[in-house]
Amino acid sequence: MRKKRDWKQIRNAFVMVCVAVAMLSTATYAWFTLTNQPYVTGMDLTASTTGGLQVGKDSSGPFSDKLELTDGNKKLSPVLGGTNGAFTKPVYTGNAVNSTEEIPEGLLYTEYVAHYVYHLHALGDTTTTLSVRLRGGDKTEGAAGGSYIIRNDKHKATTNAENAIRVGFKIGSVWKVYEPNTDGSNTGTNAVNGVTEPTSDFKQNSSGIFTSGGSGIVSNELCTIAGGNTVQVDMYVWIEGTDKDCMNEIQTDQLKGQIQFTTEATTTTP
Repeated sequence: MRKKRDWKQIRNAFVMVCVAVAMLSTATYAWFTLTNQPYVTGMDLTASTTGGLQVGKDSSGPFSDKLELTDGNKKLSPVLGGTNGAFTKPVYTGNAVNSTEEIPEGLLYTEYVAHYVYHLHALGDTTTTLSVRLRGGDKTEGAAGGSYIIRNDKHKATTNAENAIRVGFKIGSVWKVYEPNTDGSNTGTNAVNGVTEPTSDFKQNSSGIFTSGGSGIVSNELCTIAGGNTVQVDMYVWIEGTDKDCMNEIQTDQLKGQIQFTTEATTTTP
């Protein structure tokens, strides 16, 4: 009789252990899915110019019509885009973003945002001032493709990361934000936002047309450069955490694209 009682206790204990393990596994899985944030790894970008502009890595040149900005190891995690390159990290509670926090020192440009520094040089003499614009793109390779950012590798992604991408330009005191795929739309579990999405200055649709902040395939003015002069461009690329298309399903291997600068109007000093 005692053996039966002992066996029953052992069996009950075993069942309890199994239940506990199952509960722990479920809890761990739930924690993972709630805190797993979308990210992108790898960038393959080109800065190019037309209309009396050239681009170079250094302020003293050499300058040409194209500069490669490839960074295959770059990781992008969602941020809330600020002003002049200031960013904060969205805080997720379940699938809701109701607050933000500071990004730990030293991690901004390794885990969250891609930062590129290069220079635009205006051809001609100082009597001419060039109005610098962005040229819209049809997502083809080379200078004819204008400005665009698309997904380069579909091995791990089920939706398009580029739909939540933003590009910020800091040129002297100027800060402008470009949204290259404003009409993109992903399906999946997106965050419920309790924080306000920052406004983009230039919004371009998938056909390369500026639906806001421009006309046709040419944006409004980004900055001006006097002929013979050079300006530094700090360019920031990030996943906007408050974008409706920022969701776990956008995880992907790499993005590629081109940022093309052009000139619309010129002014001449007598």
